[in-house]
Amino acid sequence: MSPLNRFEISGSELIEANQEIAKKFEKMGWAHFFRSFDGHHAELTKMFAMNFEDDRVQIGGFDFVINEYKIAQATKLPQVGERWFKGTVVNKKKCLALLMPLPDNTKLKIGVPVKFLKPEWRMYYEILVRYVSCCGRYSHLHLYHLRSLLAVKGCKLNLPFYLWQSIKKMSQSVKNFNNPDSSLCHHGLIKMLLQFQLSAKGVSWDKFLVDCQLGPT
Repeated sequence: MSPLNRFEISGSELIEANQEIAKKFEKMGWAHFFRSFDGHHAELTKMFAMNFEDDRVQIGGFDFVINEYKIAQATKLPQVGERWFKGTVVNKKKCLALLMPLPDNTKLKIGVPVKFLKPEWRMYYEILVRYVSCCGRYSHLHLYHLRSLLAVKGCKLNLPFYLWQSIKKMSQSVKNFNNPDSSLCHHGLIKMLLQFQLSAKGVSWDKFLVDCQLGPT
């Protein structure tokens, strides 16, 4: 199995480390999703990305539907809030409330170094960057990181929609770039989505891996 190019959490240990933060995510309806992470299979993620087209993917003789609704079903995430994704306008005034004062020559265009994030938001950021954005960027705070943090503050975000768009973008990058492994992410989420639909068909995860001619997780 090839190594992961981006660090990605494999279990729920990060959210369980702080009960106050866990309770906040429970109130948002996101905690169940974080606690459902249970390993991944990098080669399967690559097969998924290469075969994902028009919200469907065929792997090992099975047909899977991947869209906002199916993601909400598998993760139990609520389909409420803004249907937002990268490239969409963000309320920068609200974002600034998450940050310490910026130098006069610093503008909030794409993002800022993570050192400017207020300390009380740092643990939320650590969790979101691993479970949601899975981007491997920990030193720079991008606008999409800030938008997910705003969801914690109460600016609701439709997370199934965001994840759906993120999976589509990841698939396009894997297909189009010379080094596809560097774009692979959402390993745990993809396992969740496939496993959920396989269980409805009465197919075990291990049997599915055998049908795909892949080794164990």
